[in-house]
Amino acid sequence: MTAQRVRGRSFLLSMLASVILTGAVLAVLIPALASADHQIINVEVTPAEVAPGGTVTIAVTVETDGEGPAGRNEWSSTAFSFEGAGGLNDNCTNEPSDDVIGAGITTATFTTLAPEELGAHELWLKIWGGTNCGGGQGSGNVRTGVDVIVVDATAPTVTIDQAEGQDDPTDTSPIHFTVIFSEDVSGFDGSDDVDLTGSAGATTTVVSGGPAEYDVAVSGMTNDGLVVATVAADAAEDGSGNLSTASTSSDNTVTYDTNGTTGTIDLSDDNGAPTIMGDRLRVTVEDADLNTDDSVAETVDVTVVSDSDTTGLTALTLTETGVDTGIFAASLDLAIATDDGASPPQLEAEADDVVTASYDDALDDDGLDPAPVSAQLTVG
Repeated sequence: MTAQRVRGRSFLLSMLASVILTGAVLAVLIPALASADHQIINVEVTPAEVAPGGTVTIAVTVETDGEGPAGRNEWSSTAFSFEGAGGLNDNCTNEPSDDVIGAGITTATFTTLAPEELGAHELWLKIWGGTNCGGGQGSGNVRTGVDVIVVDATAPTVTIDQAEGQDDPTDTSPIHFTVIFSEDVSGFDGSDDVDLTGSAGATTTVVSGGPAEYDVAVSGMTNDGLVVATVAADAAEDGSGNLSTASTSSDNTVTYDTNGTTGTIDLSDDNGAPTIMGDRLRVTVEDADLNTDDSVAETVDVTVVSDSDTTGLTALTLTETGVDTGIFAASLDLAIATDDGASPPQLEAEADDVVTASYDDALDDDGLDPAPVSAQLTVG
């Protein structure tokens, strides 16, 4: 047992204090001593386990005999730290209130933030009587024997989307999806962790990679249609045992189509007359295979070049004319001198130039993948 004095008062703390863990409260009970004038008798930290940087409540109970100098507080201020004695004065507060003057038992409650580092952190205390923080009447640095346990309580999140380079639509199996967890995990094997839905009737998954990024190869499609992949909640766990959440996605659907339709592309003059310089051309693609989502208007990129500009527009974006039409269109202007910021885009051309528009049909009715489709128009 040790005793520390503050202007004639003893701050006593049993070195045999018992530590009690009950639910979310970790407490140390310090035996009362009849000879003590001013004594810490109980300390509690709530919760006993907390996430890094989480809020911690500290309840300190002090017993005083009321025999201090007249008008001087028996307990005026408190410092606390989970980082050892060196951090005590960084968390000093002029609490409890000035009312703690007479004899008796008083409990004061404080809040602070837990350390960021995982593991057990012991609470240190220092209290003052008759003065505010930093005065000469402090108890000295007191190790309470009470820990706060900083734990990783954050569940891993996960996304699943069609893999980079995966054709959509496709007539090839397997179809690949990429699964990315927010941290390294274990236990993700795909057999029960990836849910397959969609009209193509996919049945089989093979998982490879890890520990944070995985490839999921899907096969067993019974007919043409959609393949949709999601990751179920609790599919994997991190190093602290936190189970993963259900997946989110930006594009987790692939069209499986073994009987594709060859698309068409058309170049026409918006004026309906022979094309001359300064005219506006309309580019139209009709391809049912590109209508993969009948709830939104989708897009397709085409290339448009001329004899005068063989680089041309390498990615003219055509937008579907409705949510379920399979027809995509956009306009461009013919110009002798082009402006990169013009709207609609401009293509450099001269009289007698041949203008060519083209795209690669990812799935045509001959099974060619991809099949080039093009159309031409001569400038008058």
